[in-house]
Amino acid sequence: MKNLFWIIGLTLFISCTNDDNQVTQQQVQKEKYSLDVSLNPSSSGTLNISSGEYEEGTEVEIIVTPTSGFEFKDWTGDGSGNQNPFKLIMDSDKNIVGNLRQLEIESIEITNPIDTLVISRKHKFEVLGTYSNGTTIDLTSQVVLEVNDDKIILLDDNEFTVGKSGETSIKVKYDELELVEEIFINYFEEIEPHDFLKTPVSNSSIVVPVVIITYLPLKEGKYINQDTYPIKDYGDKIYDNLPVTEVHNWVLSNDIRTKYSIEEGSKYRNYKNSQSNPFVGIKVIKQYNFYEISKLPNPRQTVMTDGDEGWLPNYNDIFESIGLESLVNDHGVKEVWFNSKSLYIPESNMSSKLTGDISNSYRDPDDLPLYDNTYVVYGNFIHRWYGENIHNRGHQLESQLSFIEKDKTQGDELFWNHFIGRNSSLGESENRVLNGRCGDTHFPPNGRSDYDYDNSQNVISDIGDWTPDNSGEKKSVNNQDWKFSRQLPVNLPNFDLMEKYIDLTKINDVGNDPQGGWLIYWFQSIPGENNNIPYERNGNSYKLTNWWELFYNWDESIQNNKTLWE
Repeated sequence: MKNLFWIIGLTLFISCTNDDNQVTQQQVQKEKYSLDVSLNPSSSGTLNISSGEYEEGTEVEIIVTPTSGFEFKDWTGDGSGNQNPFKLIMDSDKNIVGNLRQLEIESIEITNPIDTLVISRKHKFEVLGTYSNGTTIDLTSQVVLEVNDDKIILLDDNEFTVGKSGETSIKVKYDELELVEEIFINYFEEIEPHDFLKTPVSNSSIVVPVVIITYLPLKEGKYINQDTYPIKDYGDKIYDNLPVTEVHNWVLSNDIRTKYSIEEGSKYRNYKNSQSNPFVGIKVIKQYNFYEISKLPNPRQTVMTDGDEGWLPNYNDIFESIGLESLVNDHGVKEVWFNSKSLYIPESNMSSKLTGDISNSYRDPDDLPLYDNTYVVYGNFIHRWYGENIHNRGHQLESQLSFIEKDKTQGDELFWNHFIGRNSSLGESENRVLNGRCGDTHFPPNGRSDYDYDNSQNVISDIGDWTPDNSGEKKSVNNQDWKFSRQLPVNLPNFDLMEKYIDLTKINDVGNDPQGGWLIYWFQSIPGENNNIPYERNGNSYKLTNWWELFYNWDESIQNNKTLWE
C-alpha cells in the first residue's frame, strides 16, 4: 500500500513540474512583427536590409544608398524624418518608405581638354557632370558633339579626328548645357623615332645624325588621298580607304632597311672580312609627319598638280617649321630623309656654303636654305622601297667623290676611270659594260646595261681586291656574289591590308633583291677605314684615304683640302 501512494505522489509531482516548464517557455518566447521597407522611386537607390520578420523589441537600422543622380529626401509610412540611417524598434508591424529625389546636373566640364590637335590624330573628350548637391557623373558617352566646319570629322562613340589645318571649334552639349572648345589643327607632328632608327649600330667609328620627314596627303583625316599618285596593291588594286597607319608602317619598314643597308655597306670589304666593323652609324634624332605641306611650282613641270609632281616642297617654310637650321648647325645633322608620296624631290640635293650643291639634282642654287654646315636631302619616293633609297645615296657618293678628287686628268680619273672602270674612249652607252673593275650605282662589273643587277654572267673583276694600278687579285663574279640575304636585327612592322606590303616584309632582311644586294656589296668595296691601298701618282707614293670619311665629314674635308689619297 505504501508503494502505491509513493507512485501516485511521484506522478502528480512530475505532472506539476511539466506544467510549470510550459508556462516558463511561454513567458520567454517573444512576438514577431513584419517589416516592409521600400524606396520611392524603386530604382533610385539601394537598401542595406530587406523586408522580413523581426522579434519584438529588435532595433533595426535602415540605410539608403542613392544611385547616381538621386539624393535622399525623407521617410514616410510608419516612420518619419530625414535621418539616414534611420533606426526603429520593432513593437508592431511596420511599413517604411524611403523617398529620394532626382538631382539636376547644373554644369558640365571637360576633364581632358585640348587646344591643339594634329591632322590624322584622334581625341575623345572625357566629360564630367556636376549635380546640384556637388556629386559628379561621367557623361562622356551621353554628350552630343557639334562642329561648325569640315576640319573636324566625327567618329563613333563621340571620338573625333581632324583633316584640315587651321583654327576651328567643337561644341559639347548635354541637354541645355554646352561648352565650346577652340582647337588649332596643326598640319605636322613630331614623333618619337623607332628604337632601331635612333640607335646607331655598335662599333661604328662615326655617328651620322639624321632627320626624317614624311609627307602623306590625307582625306577625312584618316585615309591616304588616292586622288593623285595612288598607292597600289597587286593587280594595280587601289584602296579608296587606305589607312594612314598602313602607309606609315610601310615607310617605317623602308627607313629601317635603309639605315641598316647604309651601316652594313660601310663595313669595308666585309664580303671577304666578316670581322670588318661598320664605319657609319645612323642616328635619327628627329622625325616629323606632314599631312599638308608648303609647296612651290616646279618650273620644269607644266601641269601643276600634286599627282603629276607639279610641285616642289617649299624647303624654306618646311625646314623653318621644324627648326632644321639649329639641328644642322648645333646638333650636327648631316642628312634629311624626305619620304614623299607625290612631290618632286630630287634623289639627292646638297646645301653647302663651301662647295655649293654637289648632288644628283638640277643643282638649283636657291632651292635649299643655306646654313653654316653642309647637309644633304634625300628624296625617298614611297611607291618604291629601300633599294631605291640607297640607290639615291650611291649617286650622291659618285657626285661627292668625283668632286673632291684633285688634279683630275680627263680619261685618267682615279674615281671614274680606275675605281668605277669607265672607258672614256667608248661611247656613253658602252663605257661601263663588262668593265671588270668595281662598277657603280647603275652597273655591276658584269652589267650590260643600266640596272643590270641580276646578271648571272661571270666576269673577271678585281672588285674584291681593287687597287688603282690594277694589281689586285682578280676573280670571277656574278649576281650570286652580292644577291643574298642579310638578316635585320629588328622585326619589320605588320600590315593588315596591302598584300604587296605583307609579302615584301615577310622576311626581316635586305640584300636578297638584286639592286639592294649589289649596292651594299658596292658600298663595301669603296676604300674605307684603314684600307692601306697604295697609290702611285706622278712618281710619288700615297695611300688612299677613307672615302667614307670624306663623304660624311664634307666640311672638314673641304676646309682641310683633303682628297682621295694622302
